[in-house]
Amino acid sequence: MTRITLVFLSAGLGLAAVAGAVGLVAGQDSLVRISAWSGGIPLLLAMLFSGAFIQADSRRIGTYTDDGESLRRRNDWSARCLLLAVPSLLLCAGAYFL
Repeated sequence: MTRITLVFLSAGLGLAAVAGAVGLVAGQDSLVRISAWSGGIPLLLAMLFSGAFIQADSRRIGTYTDDGESLRRRNDWSARCLLLAVPSLLLCAGAYFL
């Protein structure tokens, strides 16, 4: 793993820990809501950076005409936002189902 990956994963774990601490003080409903918001916003950003909201034809043309560097940067930011989102979303699912 690269250093930047560990930084974003650590930040995601810290965000989940803060959301969990606030949610435990406020109750289980708040825990689910806060962890869902703290995981949902980075997940939406990851989807935005990956191009999930773009039509397939536009995405194909953009990938064809785009240089490899900007595509790599978008994929890197998408992965970083996903690393921020995963711990909070796991906390949300665990709190909801348990």
